[in-house]
Amino acid sequence: MIVSNTNTEVRANLFYNLNGSYRTFSGDNGITLCDHNVYWSNTATKEVSWNGVTYNSLAGLQAANGMDANSLWEDPLPVDPNVDLHILSTSPCIGAAPDPPLVTVDIDQDTRPSPVASVADIGADESPVACSPMSGTYIIGSSGLADHPTFNSAVAAMLSCGLGGPVVFEVENGVYVEQFALPAIPGNSATNTITFRGQSLDSSAVIIRWPAGAPANNYVVQMEGADHVTFEHLTMHRSNGNNGTWGAQVLHFNGFSSSDPSQNCTFSHVRFMANPIQNVNYWRGLVTETTSGLSEQNITFSFCRFQGGHEAFRWNSSTGQDDFLTITDCYTTQSYGAFAVLAMDDHFTLARNTFENLGSTSYTFAMSLDYNSGGFLVEDNVVRTVNMYGIRLYVNDLTSTAHGVIRNNMIALTATNTAAAGIFIFGRAHYIDILNNSISMVGGAAIDEICTLGGNDIVCINNICRVSDAAAHPIYKNGTATWGTISHNALFNAGGGDLAYWNGAAPNLNALQGLSAGFCPTVLVDPLFVNNATDLHLQFGSPCQGTGTNLASVTSDLDGETRPNPVGSFHDIGADETAVCAPLNGTYVIGTSCAAGFPDFTTAIDRMITCGIDGPVVFEVEDGTYTEQITLPTITGNSNVNTITFRGQSLDSSLVTLTWPNGSALPTVRFAGADRVSFEHLTISRTGTPTLPGKCVDWESTIADATTRSEYIHFRHCRLLTNSTHGLSVLAQCTAENDENNVTFEDSRFEGGYIGLHWQMNYSALTLEVRRCSFTGQRLRSIQLNNAGTGDPEVYIEGNDISGPTNSSSIAVDIAHNANLLQIIGNRITATAANGVGLQLMVDGLIPSWQVVRNNMIACSGSARGIQLTGTVNGLGMHYNSVSTVSGFALNITASGSGNELIGNILRSNTGYALYRTGGLTFSQAHHDLLWSAGGNLAFWGGPHSDLPCLQAATGQFGSSLSVDPLFVDDFNDLHLQSNSTCTGQGIAIPGLSDDLDGDARSLPAASAPDLGADEINADCTLLAGTYVIGPSLGADFTTFSEAMDRIVGCGITGPVVFEVENGTYTEQLRIAPIKGTSIVNTVTFRGQALDSTSVILQWPSQSTNVNNYLLLATGGDHVRFEHMTLRRTGTFNFSTVVQVETGCEDVRDLRIAHCELTNNGTISNISA
Repeated sequence: MIVSNTNTEVRANLFYNLNGSYRTFSGDNGITLCDHNVYWSNTATKEVSWNGVTYNSLAGLQAANGMDANSLWEDPLPVDPNVDLHILSTSPCIGAAPDPPLVTVDIDQDTRPSPVASVADIGADESPVACSPMSGTYIIGSSGLADHPTFNSAVAAMLSCGLGGPVVFEVENGVYVEQFALPAIPGNSATNTITFRGQSLDSSAVIIRWPAGAPANNYVVQMEGADHVTFEHLTMHRSNGNNGTWGAQVLHFNGFSSSDPSQNCTFSHVRFMANPIQNVNYWRGLVTETTSGLSEQNITFSFCRFQGGHEAFRWNSSTGQDDFLTITDCYTTQSYGAFAVLAMDDHFTLARNTFENLGSTSYTFAMSLDYNSGGFLVEDNVVRTVNMYGIRLYVNDLTSTAHGVIRNNMIALTATNTAAAGIFIFGRAHYIDILNNSISMVGGAAIDEICTLGGNDIVCINNICRVSDAAAHPIYKNGTATWGTISHNALFNAGGGDLAYWNGAAPNLNALQGLSAGFCPTVLVDPLFVNNATDLHLQFGSPCQGTGTNLASVTSDLDGETRPNPVGSFHDIGADETAVCAPLNGTYVIGTSCAAGFPDFTTAIDRMITCGIDGPVVFEVEDGTYTEQITLPTITGNSNVNTITFRGQSLDSSLVTLTWPNGSALPTVRFAGADRVSFEHLTISRTGTPTLPGKCVDWESTIADATTRSEYIHFRHCRLLTNSTHGLSVLAQCTAENDENNVTFEDSRFEGGYIGLHWQMNYSALTLEVRRCSFTGQRLRSIQLNNAGTGDPEVYIEGNDISGPTNSSSIAVDIAHNANLLQIIGNRITATAANGVGLQLMVDGLIPSWQVVRNNMIACSGSARGIQLTGTVNGLGMHYNSVSTVSGFALNITASGSGNELIGNILRSNTGYALYRTGGLTFSQAHHDLLWSAGGNLAFWGGPHSDLPCLQAATGQFGSSLSVDPLFVDDFNDLHLQSNSTCTGQGIAIPGLSDDLDGDARSLPAASAPDLGADEINADCTLLAGTYVIGPSLGADFTTFSEAMDRIVGCGITGPVVFEVENGTYTEQLRIAPIKGTSIVNTVTFRGQALDSTSVILQWPSQSTNVNNYLLLATGGDHVRFEHMTLRRTGTFNFSTVVQVETGCEDVRDLRIAHCELTNNGTISNISA
């Protein structure tokens, strides 16, 4: 400033000189007051003058003018001395103006002073002293929640206040018409980062826009020194650009305006946009970096979109400039030049980018790499356009330690220009590696080298070079560079022209090999791209599959799929790696996600059929429904080691469904030769019209054909279901009798169908196992094994929960089996159909411990029968089963046969026979069983038998057996024993009996005898001796006569037993069966406790028929007494016998009734008390 006026005041000004050839301030005696100013120059010579005399210090100025006592001689710290003289928060100008202030507002109309009670600042800007370093999340936008209305406001705040931690600016949706620069920010660091992020994470919703114009200030955003800056999810846009407009840059790294480069900056999900501009001038590029000698290190662009401009991206580095640049996963369109990277001393990466629909000029390129020396990686990029050049390389002087690597790129150019090139190398080239690229051209050359300045070590391996114009060349070399290894490439001229030009015409491979001393081996047929212009993946049967060479530096293809695939094979030529005709080995995914290797079961099986397997194969199946029918034939390489597994990835069978509509006779899954296959954690179903057939799984019915035999098949944690009611609807079926060894169903659920599991016997090679499965909703059979032969498979049916079929006369489990191991153990079976059967057996075995039915609970309702033996049954062991029916037979025997065993079973029926035998079957052992029926007859064996002694007398068997109510927890729903059951400890140890249905040890307590039936409880049937009480009081030992009688009949006595009966009326019938341990000494007495026969009444209603016409039935029990009670039949029906003595099968001895009253109301002549 020069001041020469009179009567002038110069106060509270900021003078900043950027040029040392000029003075900061010049004044004279015309100034009457000069104070509170700041004088500064950024040069070594800091000069002011007064009355023409120059001074280099504030002290000199003060001595000359006698003023400036409160002025400063130091850097005022403006935001930018070139363009922005707002002061930073650390400026010495703050609070240094006169007090009171000379003016009340600053240039921005902010109040002076700020805060109000403070002293104003020197200069045109008032900075609030209370400004604190920024840290945390702020909002840019127009809403009431916004902290800053514009980006410029946010930048000014950072410049003024500095950073105290990481800062994130969330930008509200909208268009922000502004441009701004990011100079160095106080406090900015690797920790105190800066992020501008579109709040909605939609880059199209936040747009920073500035119109195109003159070259000056040519940017929307300019990086001028700010570090660790991230832009995310927004758009930077230059509007109104055209071929006649200069400035159309969007993002500019400008080292000219600052000595501080911007480093460690990231741009992710950002759109850089402008109108397409054809004129060749990089001032019209979307993103540019100006040659400055500054090191803008670690600049990254990812998932960005570059659209329009002349060039999408130009990075103009220079020698000595340490730039590390990465551009990945970006998309570029409508530019005339896409990525230009120049003069990089350091490594840069261009990867997984896509270039489409670029402008068409003689200059157009997708990537242009010039004057680089620090090494680069260009990989996995896709170019689909009418480009002149895909990758253009000019004077790249790489070194043996820093190669330029170009690999796994797909370049498809439809330009017909004879100068077009997929990869164009000119000028000079050292150490360029061209590996596994797929290039498809119309005209020009796929790879073109015309270096005039020499070069060396250009490597060309595993590339596909295809052209379709006769005048074009897959390879064209007319330069002076020396090439290194050239091998395993695929060259094809679809137009029929020359194969190559190598400093001379090479019409064929022999000529090319002779001129180049390379290209051995080479594939010379069409590579069979999916589409020559748009998709350069390989079709099935491509000659490039498996014909490349393995390169340690190329571990995957353009899609990220592992090379080679499978391990141990050879790379495919080109950018795409396939697994066609290579044996499978390892884990693969079936599904629809990007991780899936196969979209469905059929594709996966086809791959195995075509290529075979050479190791264990697991297909993890993603959640979803797969509507397909599959057949598993013989698979090459399938063995006991090389197994095949289909497994639901989520391990939840309800989330993966393999299904097919009802109607087709073929199943959803058919085994036709594949071995050692497992299905796990998935559903196999048939759905649709219920009246149509719907089979889920079967084995191909080709008898004795080893090529269709499928063995070692396992279903685990699966659901097999159908809604079909058709007679041919079976969930799993094998009728082939084809020696299918080792088939297992475990922890699976069978739902619906006419039959659940149907298997034909008559061959001995198989082990069939059905364990821990559930069956529900079948109509005819849940499990059916039929057509027994001379040698049948080993069968294990264990631990299943089977709800019987619904059709009348249906059978839950129907087994026909001969001459091998049969184990039906620990199943819960219910039968509810009219005249249905829980378990039917036709077994021609040899050893009861091999053909054994043990620890099963079979509960039947209505007329359903529990166990039915039919046909011929030999050598069957029936041990420790619990069977309960309503009116049906607990055990129905129509079979003939011998050598069978019936030990430890509970056979109970409410009103039917516990045992009904009409066939000729005999038992080699039948003892320690419990037979109980509340009906008139206990068993039928050559005739009816009303009680156990009669059955024993008729058969000579059933010793040590009982005939009392077993006391199940629930006679139909739960056949576990109650704690007071007389079955406890009444069994006998036999081989193979180590636990019960629940896995509880037998016997409990330890060292006791096992409990009868399928359930072992930790209780002991103690022999009685002494006095006990019957009655309702808390002190009573038994609540009823029947409970006490069951105990002594079931457990026995060791001395005289007296039951003192509390006063009351007891309405019950009492059977006096044989009691173990009774004698003339060890008597049993029921005595009224009050010794008053009127106080204890044992009664039962009279009846209209003579069935079970008794109150007391003496049927084999000896030495029993009744004393001091009333025994009566109530009501007026004629049949009212009080005491009935049956002596047909066993005598009744020493039965005494004393001090009792016996009474009834009977009136006919043959009825007595």
